[in-house]
Amino acid sequence: AVAAHPTAAAMIGPGCSNDVADMASLRDEVGRQVLISPESTAPLLGDDALYPNVARLSSPDSLGFAALDALVEHYSAVVPGGWRHVAILYDDSLWGSSHARGFVEALAGQAEVLGGGTCVGGGCAEVVEDPTTGDPLGIGLSLSRWYALANKTSAETLLIEEAERLLDAVEKTHANIVFVAANQLVMAYFFKAVYHAKDPAGHAWLVAWPIVAGDVDTASGMLGALGFGETVVDYDTAPERSTTRRYVDLWSRASSRGACDADSWDRDPDRDPGAKWCDVDGDPTTTKSPYGHFWVDAVLAYALATDTLDRTRREDPDALYEAILALQPFEGVTGTVRLDKRTGDRDGTLALKNAQIIEAKMKDERRLSVSLDAVFVTKGAYADDELFVDDGVRFPGDTQEPPEDECCPSSGGGSNTSTAEAFRKFFRDPLNVFLVTVAGCAILVTVALLYRRSQRAARELRVVKRQLEEQLNDTRRQFEEEWAAFDDGSDDARATIAAAARAAATHRPAKPLKQPQLPVSPRLAAFGLRRRRVGAVASSSSLSSEP
Repeated sequence: AVAAHPTAAAMIGPGCSNDVADMASLRDEVGRQVLISPESTAPLLGDDALYPNVARLSSPDSLGFAALDALVEHYSAVVPGGWRHVAILYDDSLWGSSHARGFVEALAGQAEVLGGGTCVGGGCAEVVEDPTTGDPLGIGLSLSRWYALANKTSAETLLIEEAERLLDAVEKTHANIVFVAANQLVMAYFFKAVYHAKDPAGHAWLVAWPIVAGDVDTASGMLGALGFGETVVDYDTAPERSTTRRYVDLWSRASSRGACDADSWDRDPDRDPGAKWCDVDGDPTTTKSPYGHFWVDAVLAYALATDTLDRTRREDPDALYEAILALQPFEGVTGTVRLDKRTGDRDGTLALKNAQIIEAKMKDERRLSVSLDAVFVTKGAYADDELFVDDGVRFPGDTQEPPEDECCPSSGGGSNTSTAEAFRKFFRDPLNVFLVTVAGCAILVTVALLYRRSQRAARELRVVKRQLEEQLNDTRRQFEEEWAAFDDGSDDARATIAAAARAAATHRPAKPLKQPQLPVSPRLAAFGLRRRRVGAVASSSSLSSEP
């Protein structure tokens, strides 16, 4: 577009930070056109040396980083132990990586960043590093890879699978506090995976872009998320003659939901007085994008700047940019617009946004549909380096209690978790609760049966013990009786022996009696003679051996 209009002094847009950077790189070819971007917020674009003649109608993310750091500090003072560990998920775009890098620098060691530089799916063009050690941090993803998957026939299935891989990488850090800096496509599928895969209670989702760009499942997964967005004036609270009210009233007369139908596309409101512009949600006070009214303010900034220049200088990009820098604060559709005199960036205030369920609005006695980004409601503000938080902030799980940091990471990036966290995550799953209940009942029944069996065995043992004790007592009594009898008999025996010993000492022994000769049978006579002969021989031998 810039190349097609080389003589244009300015262009309203683009919105994406990457596109602004790419267009600024073409300055040598197409000139120094002023780029008035309504919604680009990457801090790097504020460098006039690298990106000259860039004015932005949204506050740069550097203000958001300071606000997020203040938010972490706020809840660290409230939660026991503080928020000491944060996992970061980011895409590799200029906006996503600069958001992650800026958040790390803003934390300045207040919390440990988990993730270890993982690139889910590969192909990451940017890797966030620790500003001190140079170590890779966080969990990255390739945005071009996601766009490639989105263009495939089975895009829905592939993107859901990719989102589940991102969620797995986040869960491996065991972090309860997670910062997400990704574009709408990634956010839509990631938080859909959150809704389907886990109980969100006990977590805090900090988002760089507080908008829900997905279906009901995405919105449900984001409930309780926190983020900061530019403070804008609400139509219902704006003064009667304010720019906000005048613009919205004009738009409501020129737009309708019916103009979005295909039959109305061929009717040009500029040429057909009866035709109207398409309003996708039928509510003139809202826009499809939260930055819709910032585009109107970009046009107002251009108009006010050119109004201070003569005709010839209006075509000079450098003169136009200087006129934009010199603008005094003016009232835009979003509220008071104040631009930094050095960088051309908006110097605004931020609103703390909290994803909550709200009721649909009623207007003109008819019920209007509410865009999904309407679930983010203002619950605080960050202005002049001060954070204000309302009491109505709700966290995932529909609770007002901020989650505790139960993560116990190792030096390798958080691969361990506390026992309390492990039990808490385990019992989130209803199937695990059911299995544990069944196992517990089975254990109780088993213990009861074993107890009854042990009681019966104990009774049997007591009976056997009594029987053995009785037998032992009987044996003891019998032994004692026999021992007493033996003891008495031994005393009599000792007396008898003593008396016999005394009698033997006083009695002279009698001569031995001569044995009578018994008759010997003829058969044994020879044997007897033989014995006598042997005896005789023995006797003679013994006699001859004497000296």
